[in-house]
Parts: sequence; C-alpha cells; structure tokens
Amino acid sequence: MTKTVSANLLIARPSPALILVFALVVSVCGCGPLVEDGKVSAAKQWRQSFDAAYAQRGAGKLASAETLYKEAFQALSRNQIEDARMGRTCAELSDLLVACGRYIEAEPYALKAITIFEKAWQPEARGESNRDIGVYLLRATGLLAKIYAEEGRASEAEKLFKKALSFDESVLASVELRHKITNDYADLLTRSGRSSEANILKGESKDLATSLTSEQASQTDNLSWKELKQEAKSAYQGGNYANAEKLYKKSIAQAEAEGSDDENVASSLRGLADVYNAQGKYSEAKPLVVRAR
Repeated sequence: MTKTVSANLLIARPSPALILVFALVVSVCGCGPLVEDGKVSAAKQWRQSFDAAYAQRGAGKLASAETLYKEAFQALSRNQIEDARMGRTCAELSDLLVACGRYIEAEPYALKAITIFEKAWQPEARGESNRDIGVYLLRATGLLAKIYAEEGRASEAEKLFKKALSFDESVLASVELRHKITNDYADLLTRSGRSSEANILKGESKDLATSLTSEQASQTDNLSWKELKQEAKSAYQGGNYANAEKLYKKSIAQAEAEGSDDENVASSLRGLADVYNAQGKYSEAKPLVVRAR
C-alpha cells in the first residue's frame, strides 16, 4: 500500500499552493531565480542609457544626453553600484554640465567621479585597465579644476591643475587630455593677471598641439596592433573622434596583417563601433558590431 501511494505521489500534479511555495523558495534562495537579478538588470539599463547618452552628446543633443546620463546614474544608484561605471557616468555628466555653463550642478558629479577613481587607481601598477582608470581620474580632476576656476575659486583650481599635470607619465601620455588641461590652466592664470606664467603654459600647449598633429600624421605607422588600439582608445576617451576612427581602422588592418587571432580584430571593430555610436552614426556602427560577434 505504501509503495502504491508513493508511486501515485510521484506522478500526481502538484497543487497550485505547492507551486507557489516552491516558486517563493527558489526565488528567495537564489536557486535559478524566476526574475532577473536586480544588479544584472541595472547593468543592462545602465549600458543602454549610457551608450544612448554618449551618442546624443556626440550629435550635439545636450538636453537628451543629460536626461539619459541621469537615467544611467539612477540605474546604478538604486542598486548601490559604485564602480567604474558610476565613475564614468559622473564624469560624463559633469563634463556635459560644464559645457552648458552649469558649474554648480557639475561639481558634485566631478567630486564623486574623483572619489571612485581614486579608490580604484593604483599609481604603481601597469596594465591597460589600470591606465584607463588613471585617464578617467585625470579627466575628472581637470574637470573639477575648471569648475573651480569658473566659480572664481582660483587657489583651489590651481592646486587641482597642478595635481592633474603631475600624474604618472603613462596616464599623461593621453596628449589630447594634457593639451586641454594645460589650456584651461593657462586661461586661469591669464584671468588672475599672471600673464608671464600663462604664456609659458601657452607655449607648452602649443608644443602639445604640434606633437598631437605630428603623432596623428606619422607616428602611428610603425605601431603594433596593441599600440594602435591603445592610441585609438586614448583619442576616443579624449573626444577626438576623427583621430580615433582613423586609428581604429589602422588597428583593424594591422591585426589582419599580423595574422592576429579573431578576437583582436573583433576588439578593434567594437572600438570603431563605439566611435560611430558616440557620433550618432548608428548605421555605420551596426555592421561592425555584427561582424565582431
């Protein structure tokens, strides 16, 4: 009798109440959750909003970009995500607000970006990812310096400009960013009546501009795929999309010429797609993403 009952239980349909209890247990315990994990969902929402904001900014649609950056910020904030994604979002939002002359609103975002990247950056460490963190920290520091300068907080701004220009050489290798920070510092000194010091910085800025033009014209000819890709990424991060496009195209050709594995080519294709997306050129970006898969 017992065996018969057991067999019947094995094939019996579970009651709706039992299904509900099982679903709750599985959901709470995390054993194959029935709904998507909150942080995974937040990451997807962040990526969608951040990429769309970047594209809107590249297209000059600043109001739309601001809304989307704030959506990206909220997606992370709701789930208490304070990693590099939050730092990047704050830096981009601060940069946009500075471009609109809204310095008071831009300040807390720049400060938050600096806090996040200072915790993550290891000045003595090497490696592409650590260098990227350093570049973002440099950019956020330069942004906050400009904000203080525009708010009339000259002494605080100067300290930050000096700090930015004292960064590790590997980070300062981003010539576009160095050029921008040096120019902003020179402007501060000019407004402060320190013309002789400003002229020295303007000379340095001019040299950087010449160096940048020279690099873009000829110094990439003998670079490896990896070096070309890094230069392309630096140009992209500095907002120099025209140069980033040229360098990513070169890196694709170089990877193919070197007989590199498919992942190297795919990596450069994705980078070039990012450049197009940032400018709103979605039709040009889409086939690159498909090809990179």
